[in-house]
Amino acid sequence: MRIMKFTKRLFHVLKRNWLAVSGLVLILFGVCIGWRPFSENAFNKQPAGITFNMPANAPSAPVASPSRTVVSGHPVRLQIPSLGFDLPIIDSIYNSKSQTWNLTTNKVQYATVTLQPNNASGNTFMYGHHRREVFEFLYKIQPGAQAIVTTDNGHVFTYTYVGAHTTDPNDDSLFKYQGPPILTLQTCSGPVYQYRQLFTFSLAGVQ
Repeated sequence: MRIMKFTKRLFHVLKRNWLAVSGLVLILFGVCIGWRPFSENAFNKQPAGITFNMPANAPSAPVASPSRTVVSGHPVRLQIPSLGFDLPIIDSIYNSKSQTWNLTTNKVQYATVTLQPNNASGNTFMYGHHRREVFEFLYKIQPGAQAIVTTDNGHVFTYTYVGAHTTDPNDDSLFKYQGPPILTLQTCSGPVYQYRQLFTFSLAGVQ
């Protein structure tokens, strides 16, 4: 009986205050809808610089076979057609005091301590913000997708995506790579962007 009386009383209270209840429901609905964009904006407020170890030595010149002419150039544009990426590339600058590299909100950074795109050997390394304007959706890339790098001297390097892995900012192994020419793209990952996700591409051709 007590439960029935309580239910009836609650019903009458809600009936008399239906306007307030409706407003509360609408507010809660709005909060749920707005949470995702709010969280994206909040968590995208990353530091002005990106941290990873500075290589001890500058890269050596690309090594080509005797029968191959080395083609290389300074990168200025990155395209990934399957993701709709078409981004300008700028040089990265290392701040020795803060031990960070510069990071913009809408451009790709080329680490000039790594080799320029070439058809001989070595790793060309670029990185960018985990933002809509840069690399937020890079994780959606599929094996076999193409990345196209245009250089300031008119060469077009086409790379094929082969895989990705996650590491921490202290991992400097990418600077020690020796082998056929590759392109490595990096962005932040993890709940508070504490990790680095590296996407590797092999050279498919150059024009």
